[in-house]
Amino acid sequence: MRSLSLKLLFMLFLFVLAPLTQAHSHKEKYKEKHQSEHTMHSRIGYHGMAVFTDGSAIFASHLPLYRQPHDFQIVYRLAFYDKGVEQQIQQYLNENKRSDGQAVVTLLPEQFDLNELATSQTPTLKTRFFTDHFERGGQPMLFNDKKEVNVKYATPVLVEQLIIADGEASENAGKKANWFSVSLPSKPQTARLFVHKIDTKPSFDAIVLAKGCEEAGAYEGNVLSVDALRDAFAHCGSVEIPYADSQDFQ
Repeated sequence: MRSLSLKLLFMLFLFVLAPLTQAHSHKEKYKEKHQSEHTMHSRIGYHGMAVFTDGSAIFASHLPLYRQPHDFQIVYRLAFYDKGVEQQIQQYLNENKRSDGQAVVTLLPEQFDLNELATSQTPTLKTRFFTDHFERGGQPMLFNDKKEVNVKYATPVLVEQLIIADGEASENAGKKANWFSVSLPSKPQTARLFVHKIDTKPSFDAIVLAKGCEEAGAYEGNVLSVDALRDAFAHCGSVEIPYADSQDFQ
């Protein structure tokens, strides 16, 4: 009899507990879903990028800022549905280098959620290309009289979030520059990609293509200097600096 009473009490306990557990589980799932939806829709905007080539493929490097929704350093290989567009951009990059070695081309896709690239998705986006910086007087490139073409953001090369709050001051003005170093998905592989890790203000954005080395040399300080960049990679076989800019990080 006592054993039967205990079983009845246990069954009654489960009967009372089950709805509470289900309610808690439903609440947690709703919370996770709500948080996920909020995160996935928090970086919708216009996200400009610097365009560069290793001589084989064309890449785009997101132009980051310290604040959301632009707080990611992202590099993607681009794929073009119209090979004539790709050849035109390659030709411009090869034939219009400035005295500092840069051939600045930028792009501006249609409005989209940067989380798509931050989670390594491969969207196709209507995209405009500009000679020079699109926010600093850059002129739109025309492709058979079209300013906008479909581009696939095909292969993620680098995805890193900036974790520095806007307005933070650097505690060490003599700090060494840090670099992300990755292999490019070109066949055959042409060069190694180095992207400067943006740090506390002042800092800078820089893209370096280097052959014959796996690591960057010392770069003292946090002020952009193209000559200092070249010195930091002087031990490499060859060096190109497709993009370097500090205006948004002062």
